[in-house]
Amino acid sequence: MCYGPAVTCPVSGDVCVGGSCKPNAPPPLPACKYTNPFGPLIFYWQFTGTGSIHLAYQLPGVAFSAFGIASSLADSMINSDIVIAATLNDGTIQVKDYWSAQKAAPFLDTDIGGQNSLTDIWIASGGYGDPKVVYWTRQVNTGDSKDLPIVNGTMNFIYAWSDDGFPGTIGYHQSNRKVITVDLRVCNP
Repeated sequence: MCYGPAVTCPVSGDVCVGGSCKPNAPPPLPACKYTNPFGPLIFYWQFTGTGSIHLAYQLPGVAFSAFGIASSLADSMINSDIVIAATLNDGTIQVKDYWSAQKAAPFLDTDIGGQNSLTDIWIASGGYGDPKVVYWTRQVNTGDSKDLPIVNGTMNFIYAWSDDGFPGTIGYHQSNRKVITVDLRVCNP
């Protein structure tokens, strides 16, 4: 399946990722790992040394899953930078860059004056209903007002998932949400 602009790849079995044809195999998981003991998140990261970071998360969520950087623990959705993987009508999964200014459905960065800061997007899943692993790369400091900087230190993150909703839409996640604090200097492979 193609998780990017629709193109026909000349090599059988290759897929479109961010507009480029690549072998149909997910990239290696980033080297550092955090597993929330209260479930169901597994979060991966790896600083590249060139101003960018590889990120990935694994969550359930047939309708959508979301992972983001929270400005604060108290009001975790307010002013949060969120990546959402939503399942479309045809079963493909679309990953986009969002900004949440309030405790409500977030907006696409590109719809509110920001930019899409995600590159090298990839989704791996065993099939319908299986947890998805969502991969992407971004700059640690994008310069975009709708992106929060990523520091090599302690950060607050939010995540949510839902099995309910119309394909391609982001519905309310009910109690399927959590807030965590992770020290990105601590790398557990």
